[in-house]
Amino acid sequence: MKLLLLETTSGESYPVARLPSPAPGRDKSGRGTRVQRIRRSVRKAYRELSSRLPYHERLCAQLRRAQAIEVIHSSGMGEAGALAAFQGFLIARHRKHTLWLVLDVLLALGGAALTPIPGPNVFFFYPAARCWGHHLARSGARHALNHQEVSFEYEPLLDRLRSHLHEPEKRDAVLEEIAARYNLGSLEKISSALG
Repeated sequence: MKLLLLETTSGESYPVARLPSPAPGRDKSGRGTRVQRIRRSVRKAYRELSSRLPYHERLCAQLRRAQAIEVIHSSGMGEAGALAAFQGFLIARHRKHTLWLVLDVLLALGGAALTPIPGPNVFFFYPAARCWGHHLARSGARHALNHQEVSFEYEPLLDRLRSHLHEPEKRDAVLEEIAARYNLGSLEKISSALG
């Protein structure tokens, strides 16, 4: 997986990678035990919510499948700086998703108590789906932290982006070049996140 470390106007790193759209699951409704049906419901809800999830949560979830990770950085960051920024990002995401996983488990357990009430139990299903998302993101961050095959590469386009951070028109033009080279897709959120 290729992961680009973009720099924001505040000097922070903003990791970016190509994320696939969520694949639809197979419908096996009505079959299996109650626990299996609940798991399928949670996974289905997660797939439906995943396009609305924060970008970095989806990025961390994708890292759990990465065979090799290539971190692409600017010359100003250097390999040591890129490693520190990448590990700092992963540690922060692991902590964040661990905290939210615990909170959402507690909310889902509280919502499970409302199961006897007729109608859709959003007080259970939404936190349960978010538990799944935080679990995937947490696993991806942990996998990447323990990953042995991390390589680093310098990209001149990131230097150009860094020099045009305070000029939105030029910055967006360089971002389009980066998106075309690395097949990133939509850049609106990335552009606004850079500052």
